[in-house]
Amino acid sequence: MSDADELMALGMSDAEVALTTEGFAALQQNTLEKAVSVYPARAWYPCSIDHPCDRFLVWNFTRWETKARHEPTLQSIFDEGRMHQPDIYARLEKMGFRIVRESDRPTQYKLKGGARISGRSDGRIIGFRDAKLDPQAILEAKSASPFTWERLRTAEDIRTDRDHWTRGYYGQGQVYALLENVPRVAFVLKNKLTGLLKVIMADLDMAYAEGILKRVERLQPMVDQGVDPEPIPYDRAICGGCGFLTQCYPPRSYGEGVELVEVSGLLDLLEERDKHAAGHAEYEAADRAVKAILKREGIKFGLCGPFVIDGKVIAKKEYTVPAQEQTQYSIRRTPQSEIPA
Repeated sequence: MSDADELMALGMSDAEVALTTEGFAALQQNTLEKAVSVYPARAWYPCSIDHPCDRFLVWNFTRWETKARHEPTLQSIFDEGRMHQPDIYARLEKMGFRIVRESDRPTQYKLKGGARISGRSDGRIIGFRDAKLDPQAILEAKSASPFTWERLRTAEDIRTDRDHWTRGYYGQGQVYALLENVPRVAFVLKNKLTGLLKVIMADLDMAYAEGILKRVERLQPMVDQGVDPEPIPYDRAICGGCGFLTQCYPPRSYGEGVELVEVSGLLDLLEERDKHAAGHAEYEAADRAVKAILKREGIKFGLCGPFVIDGKVIAKKEYTVPAQEQTQYSIRRTPQSEIPA
């Protein structure tokens, strides 16, 4: 029984429960879960078209129904990001920019071989005060964490950023610039903490944009024929949160670096840790015990029962203690057993 259910059992009304810490959290969780959806790709979308994994893109067409639903917290992040766009529009207009806002309906772009790109840019910047902007610029309005906002200063910073979703902004803007025959892109970024805006201009990168369209033309036959692209080498930053993770990793051959972990008592501790995920004290105790074993055994990347263990080595600089390396672990339960024999 959840905390909210227990409160209801004590005779508290719905309204009273909704305003308790536990009831409010449960209400928010349920509301977000209802907004989480998994749907098939019916076209190639510029917002994801530059994703680093071919398999992810194709499976969004061919295996969409097996894709795991993302967490409610991630849904909240998506929703919060969409709330920033109207504010960016309004503030640009107050500053004197004349813009054409995002259209209500997506535009369909047809490529060779039957591939179809469907999307709508965030708009265009067409002028400043009484002056026309010539040439105009595709507008890509994005919000970013303070750390990301600070480190992005040039178009090259966006193109080569450490986070693949930030790199995707560059491809998205370049594809729209090419398809709409506009020679430049204005990336307007909002700092989620301070609300400050910055603009980063980028010229149309013809080779980059055409490379994305050629990739789509290469992958479209795989979609049509139900062919699975080869997986990319496991990358925690890309694969760790992928909805197709349990189908792609572990595959029949997990790849280099993985080990089947059979340390006595570890699986029991992992189950205990998982069981107490909602209970802070019990979870922390099991989590510390698990990670102590993993560090003792020197495990970097392994499988233990239905759990995938992914360790990342972090370098610690020398201050009052000697410099050292520490391993941070990500542990997740796979929803179905695909562990190789």
